[in-house]
Amino acid sequence: MTFRFRLVLSWGLSWVLLLVLANVCRAQDDALMVGYFHQEDSRVVAPNNGGLLATVFQDRLALPLGMRKTHTGYWFTGVHMQQTLITFHGSNVGERRLYRLALPIDYIHDPLGASDWKFTARLAPSHYSDERIWDHRATDMDYALKANYAKNSHVAWVLGVIADRRLGQARYYPTMGVQWQASSRWYHHWVFPDWRTEFQWRKATQLYAHMRPDGGQWRYGKYNNHLTMHYVNWSMGVGVRHKTRTPFTLQLELGQNLYRKLIYDQGTISLNDSPYWQVSIESRFE
Repeated sequence: MTFRFRLVLSWGLSWVLLLVLANVCRAQDDALMVGYFHQEDSRVVAPNNGGLLATVFQDRLALPLGMRKTHTGYWFTGVHMQQTLITFHGSNVGERRLYRLALPIDYIHDPLGASDWKFTARLAPSHYSDERIWDHRATDMDYALKANYAKNSHVAWVLGVIADRRLGQARYYPTMGVQWQASSRWYHHWVFPDWRTEFQWRKATQLYAHMRPDGGQWRYGKYNNHLTMHYVNWSMGVGVRHKTRTPFTLQLELGQNLYRKLIYDQGTISLNDSPYWQVSIESRFE
């Protein structure tokens, strides 16, 4: 059984699980989320590499596994799967399929809303590699620790630390900023490195604008060697989310990928900025 077949089979079984959970979890009082996301950018030129063309595709699937409510807060666990396909045109490099498989465990400390402080912790054992490598060198522990202080009913300050690979390498970095409910329609999440502004246009329709890092670092196999690839990318876009009559929400996003480069065994490739589009379907059960 090939890796690709196992991946397709697992994703198919995951969608069956998603539909089952969609019916089972509707009765829960706490938030659960399932979703599928597809993003594709245009062919971009690498001017420092003889005009090499490249295209980047991303598919992400998020599924809940469990949830528990306690008198001090909430526990969540799930599965996150992501495929990044980088295709080179006009080169013998061909294409590279890179995967991330994570099992995040989240804890939100919010004792019955009795405090102005709320603490969030995440531990996510994660595997970053192509289909050829399954060893400890491709496994890492992503984490996040955040504190939210509610100044009043409209404004909250956020401070914390994050460790992941979204900035293009495995590293930890600070996160800080403000969350502001400006009105019944406007909400701002201005917290580094994820900036987002939302506008409630209609009861079931929401508009938003955002900027976030969307890179990664993976181990991959080549000629019996284990090498490392870094992808640096920032996404800036606008989108619309529409809540359907079913439990699911549809989302369409258009934007621009910025400040991009690939670092791998053959050197560094700087990529021009490129427009992208993204579609997704998700459900949040509250």
